[in-house]
Amino acid sequence: NYVFYNLDPSALCADPVTTFESTGCPMYLYDDNHLNDIEYLLNKDVLFEKIPYMIAQSLTGDYDEGNSYNWAQWKSFNEDMILGLYIRKMNIEDMKPETCYQDKLDGNLALLCAEIEAHPETQFKISIPPYSMLWWDNIYRNGETESYLYNMEQAMEKLLTYENVELYYFLNDREIVTDLDNYMDLLHFSPEINQYICDSMIRNDHKVTEANCHEIIEDSRSLAYQAVNELIKPYEDRIKVDIYD
Repeated sequence: NYVFYNLDPSALCADPVTTFESTGCPMYLYDDNHLNDIEYLLNKDVLFEKIPYMIAQSLTGDYDEGNSYNWAQWKSFNEDMILGLYIRKMNIEDMKPETCYQDKLDGNLALLCAEIEAHPETQFKISIPPYSMLWWDNIYRNGETESYLYNMEQAMEKLLTYENVELYYFLNDREIVTDLDNYMDLLHFSPEINQYICDSMIRNDHKVTEANCHEIIEDSRSLAYQAVNELIKPYEDRIKVDIYD
């Protein structure tokens, strides 16, 4: 009934190819043939690692099965972590034309829209996540601020034409993106922020419409340049610089 999809801005300018099989996705679990699911049931990782682990953990008394595949478990989200992982380009490249990724943008939107059109009975809830302000600084130094803003605006305009799509945008949420304690690196935010995103979507907060789409992009542009010219200044003496750039 529903697809919840995180639309990364970087995905819009990546090569427009699907990577399910090349990255090891078990395609036999996605077909209608139940007989070949034996590959999963007799999988040694499942039999001798995953199941024993879950049984052992369940005997400890404080086991939460929700943490069985929790990516964020045991990871640290704080200012020191993100600053320690950000290697800043020494040089600032000239700003690229906003349409420099047009071919890849068109290709990626075609892939996404093909899935949306093929499943009109499914409601697609698509969100653009709140990357940290250091990400804004990074793409600025790569000369990509305007092209990324253009890509997101074009993507939102296209996705809003579908009745079975709801679109949410968090990349301009200043309370989140300017607080480095929310992150472990430029992109990955804490489980609390993930919960906030889910709750916001339930409440229809941060929803993108035809009426506010362009306003959202302009607000993001303002935030992007404010991050580069002002907000990042207090942290510059703690940021590592790529001396080989």
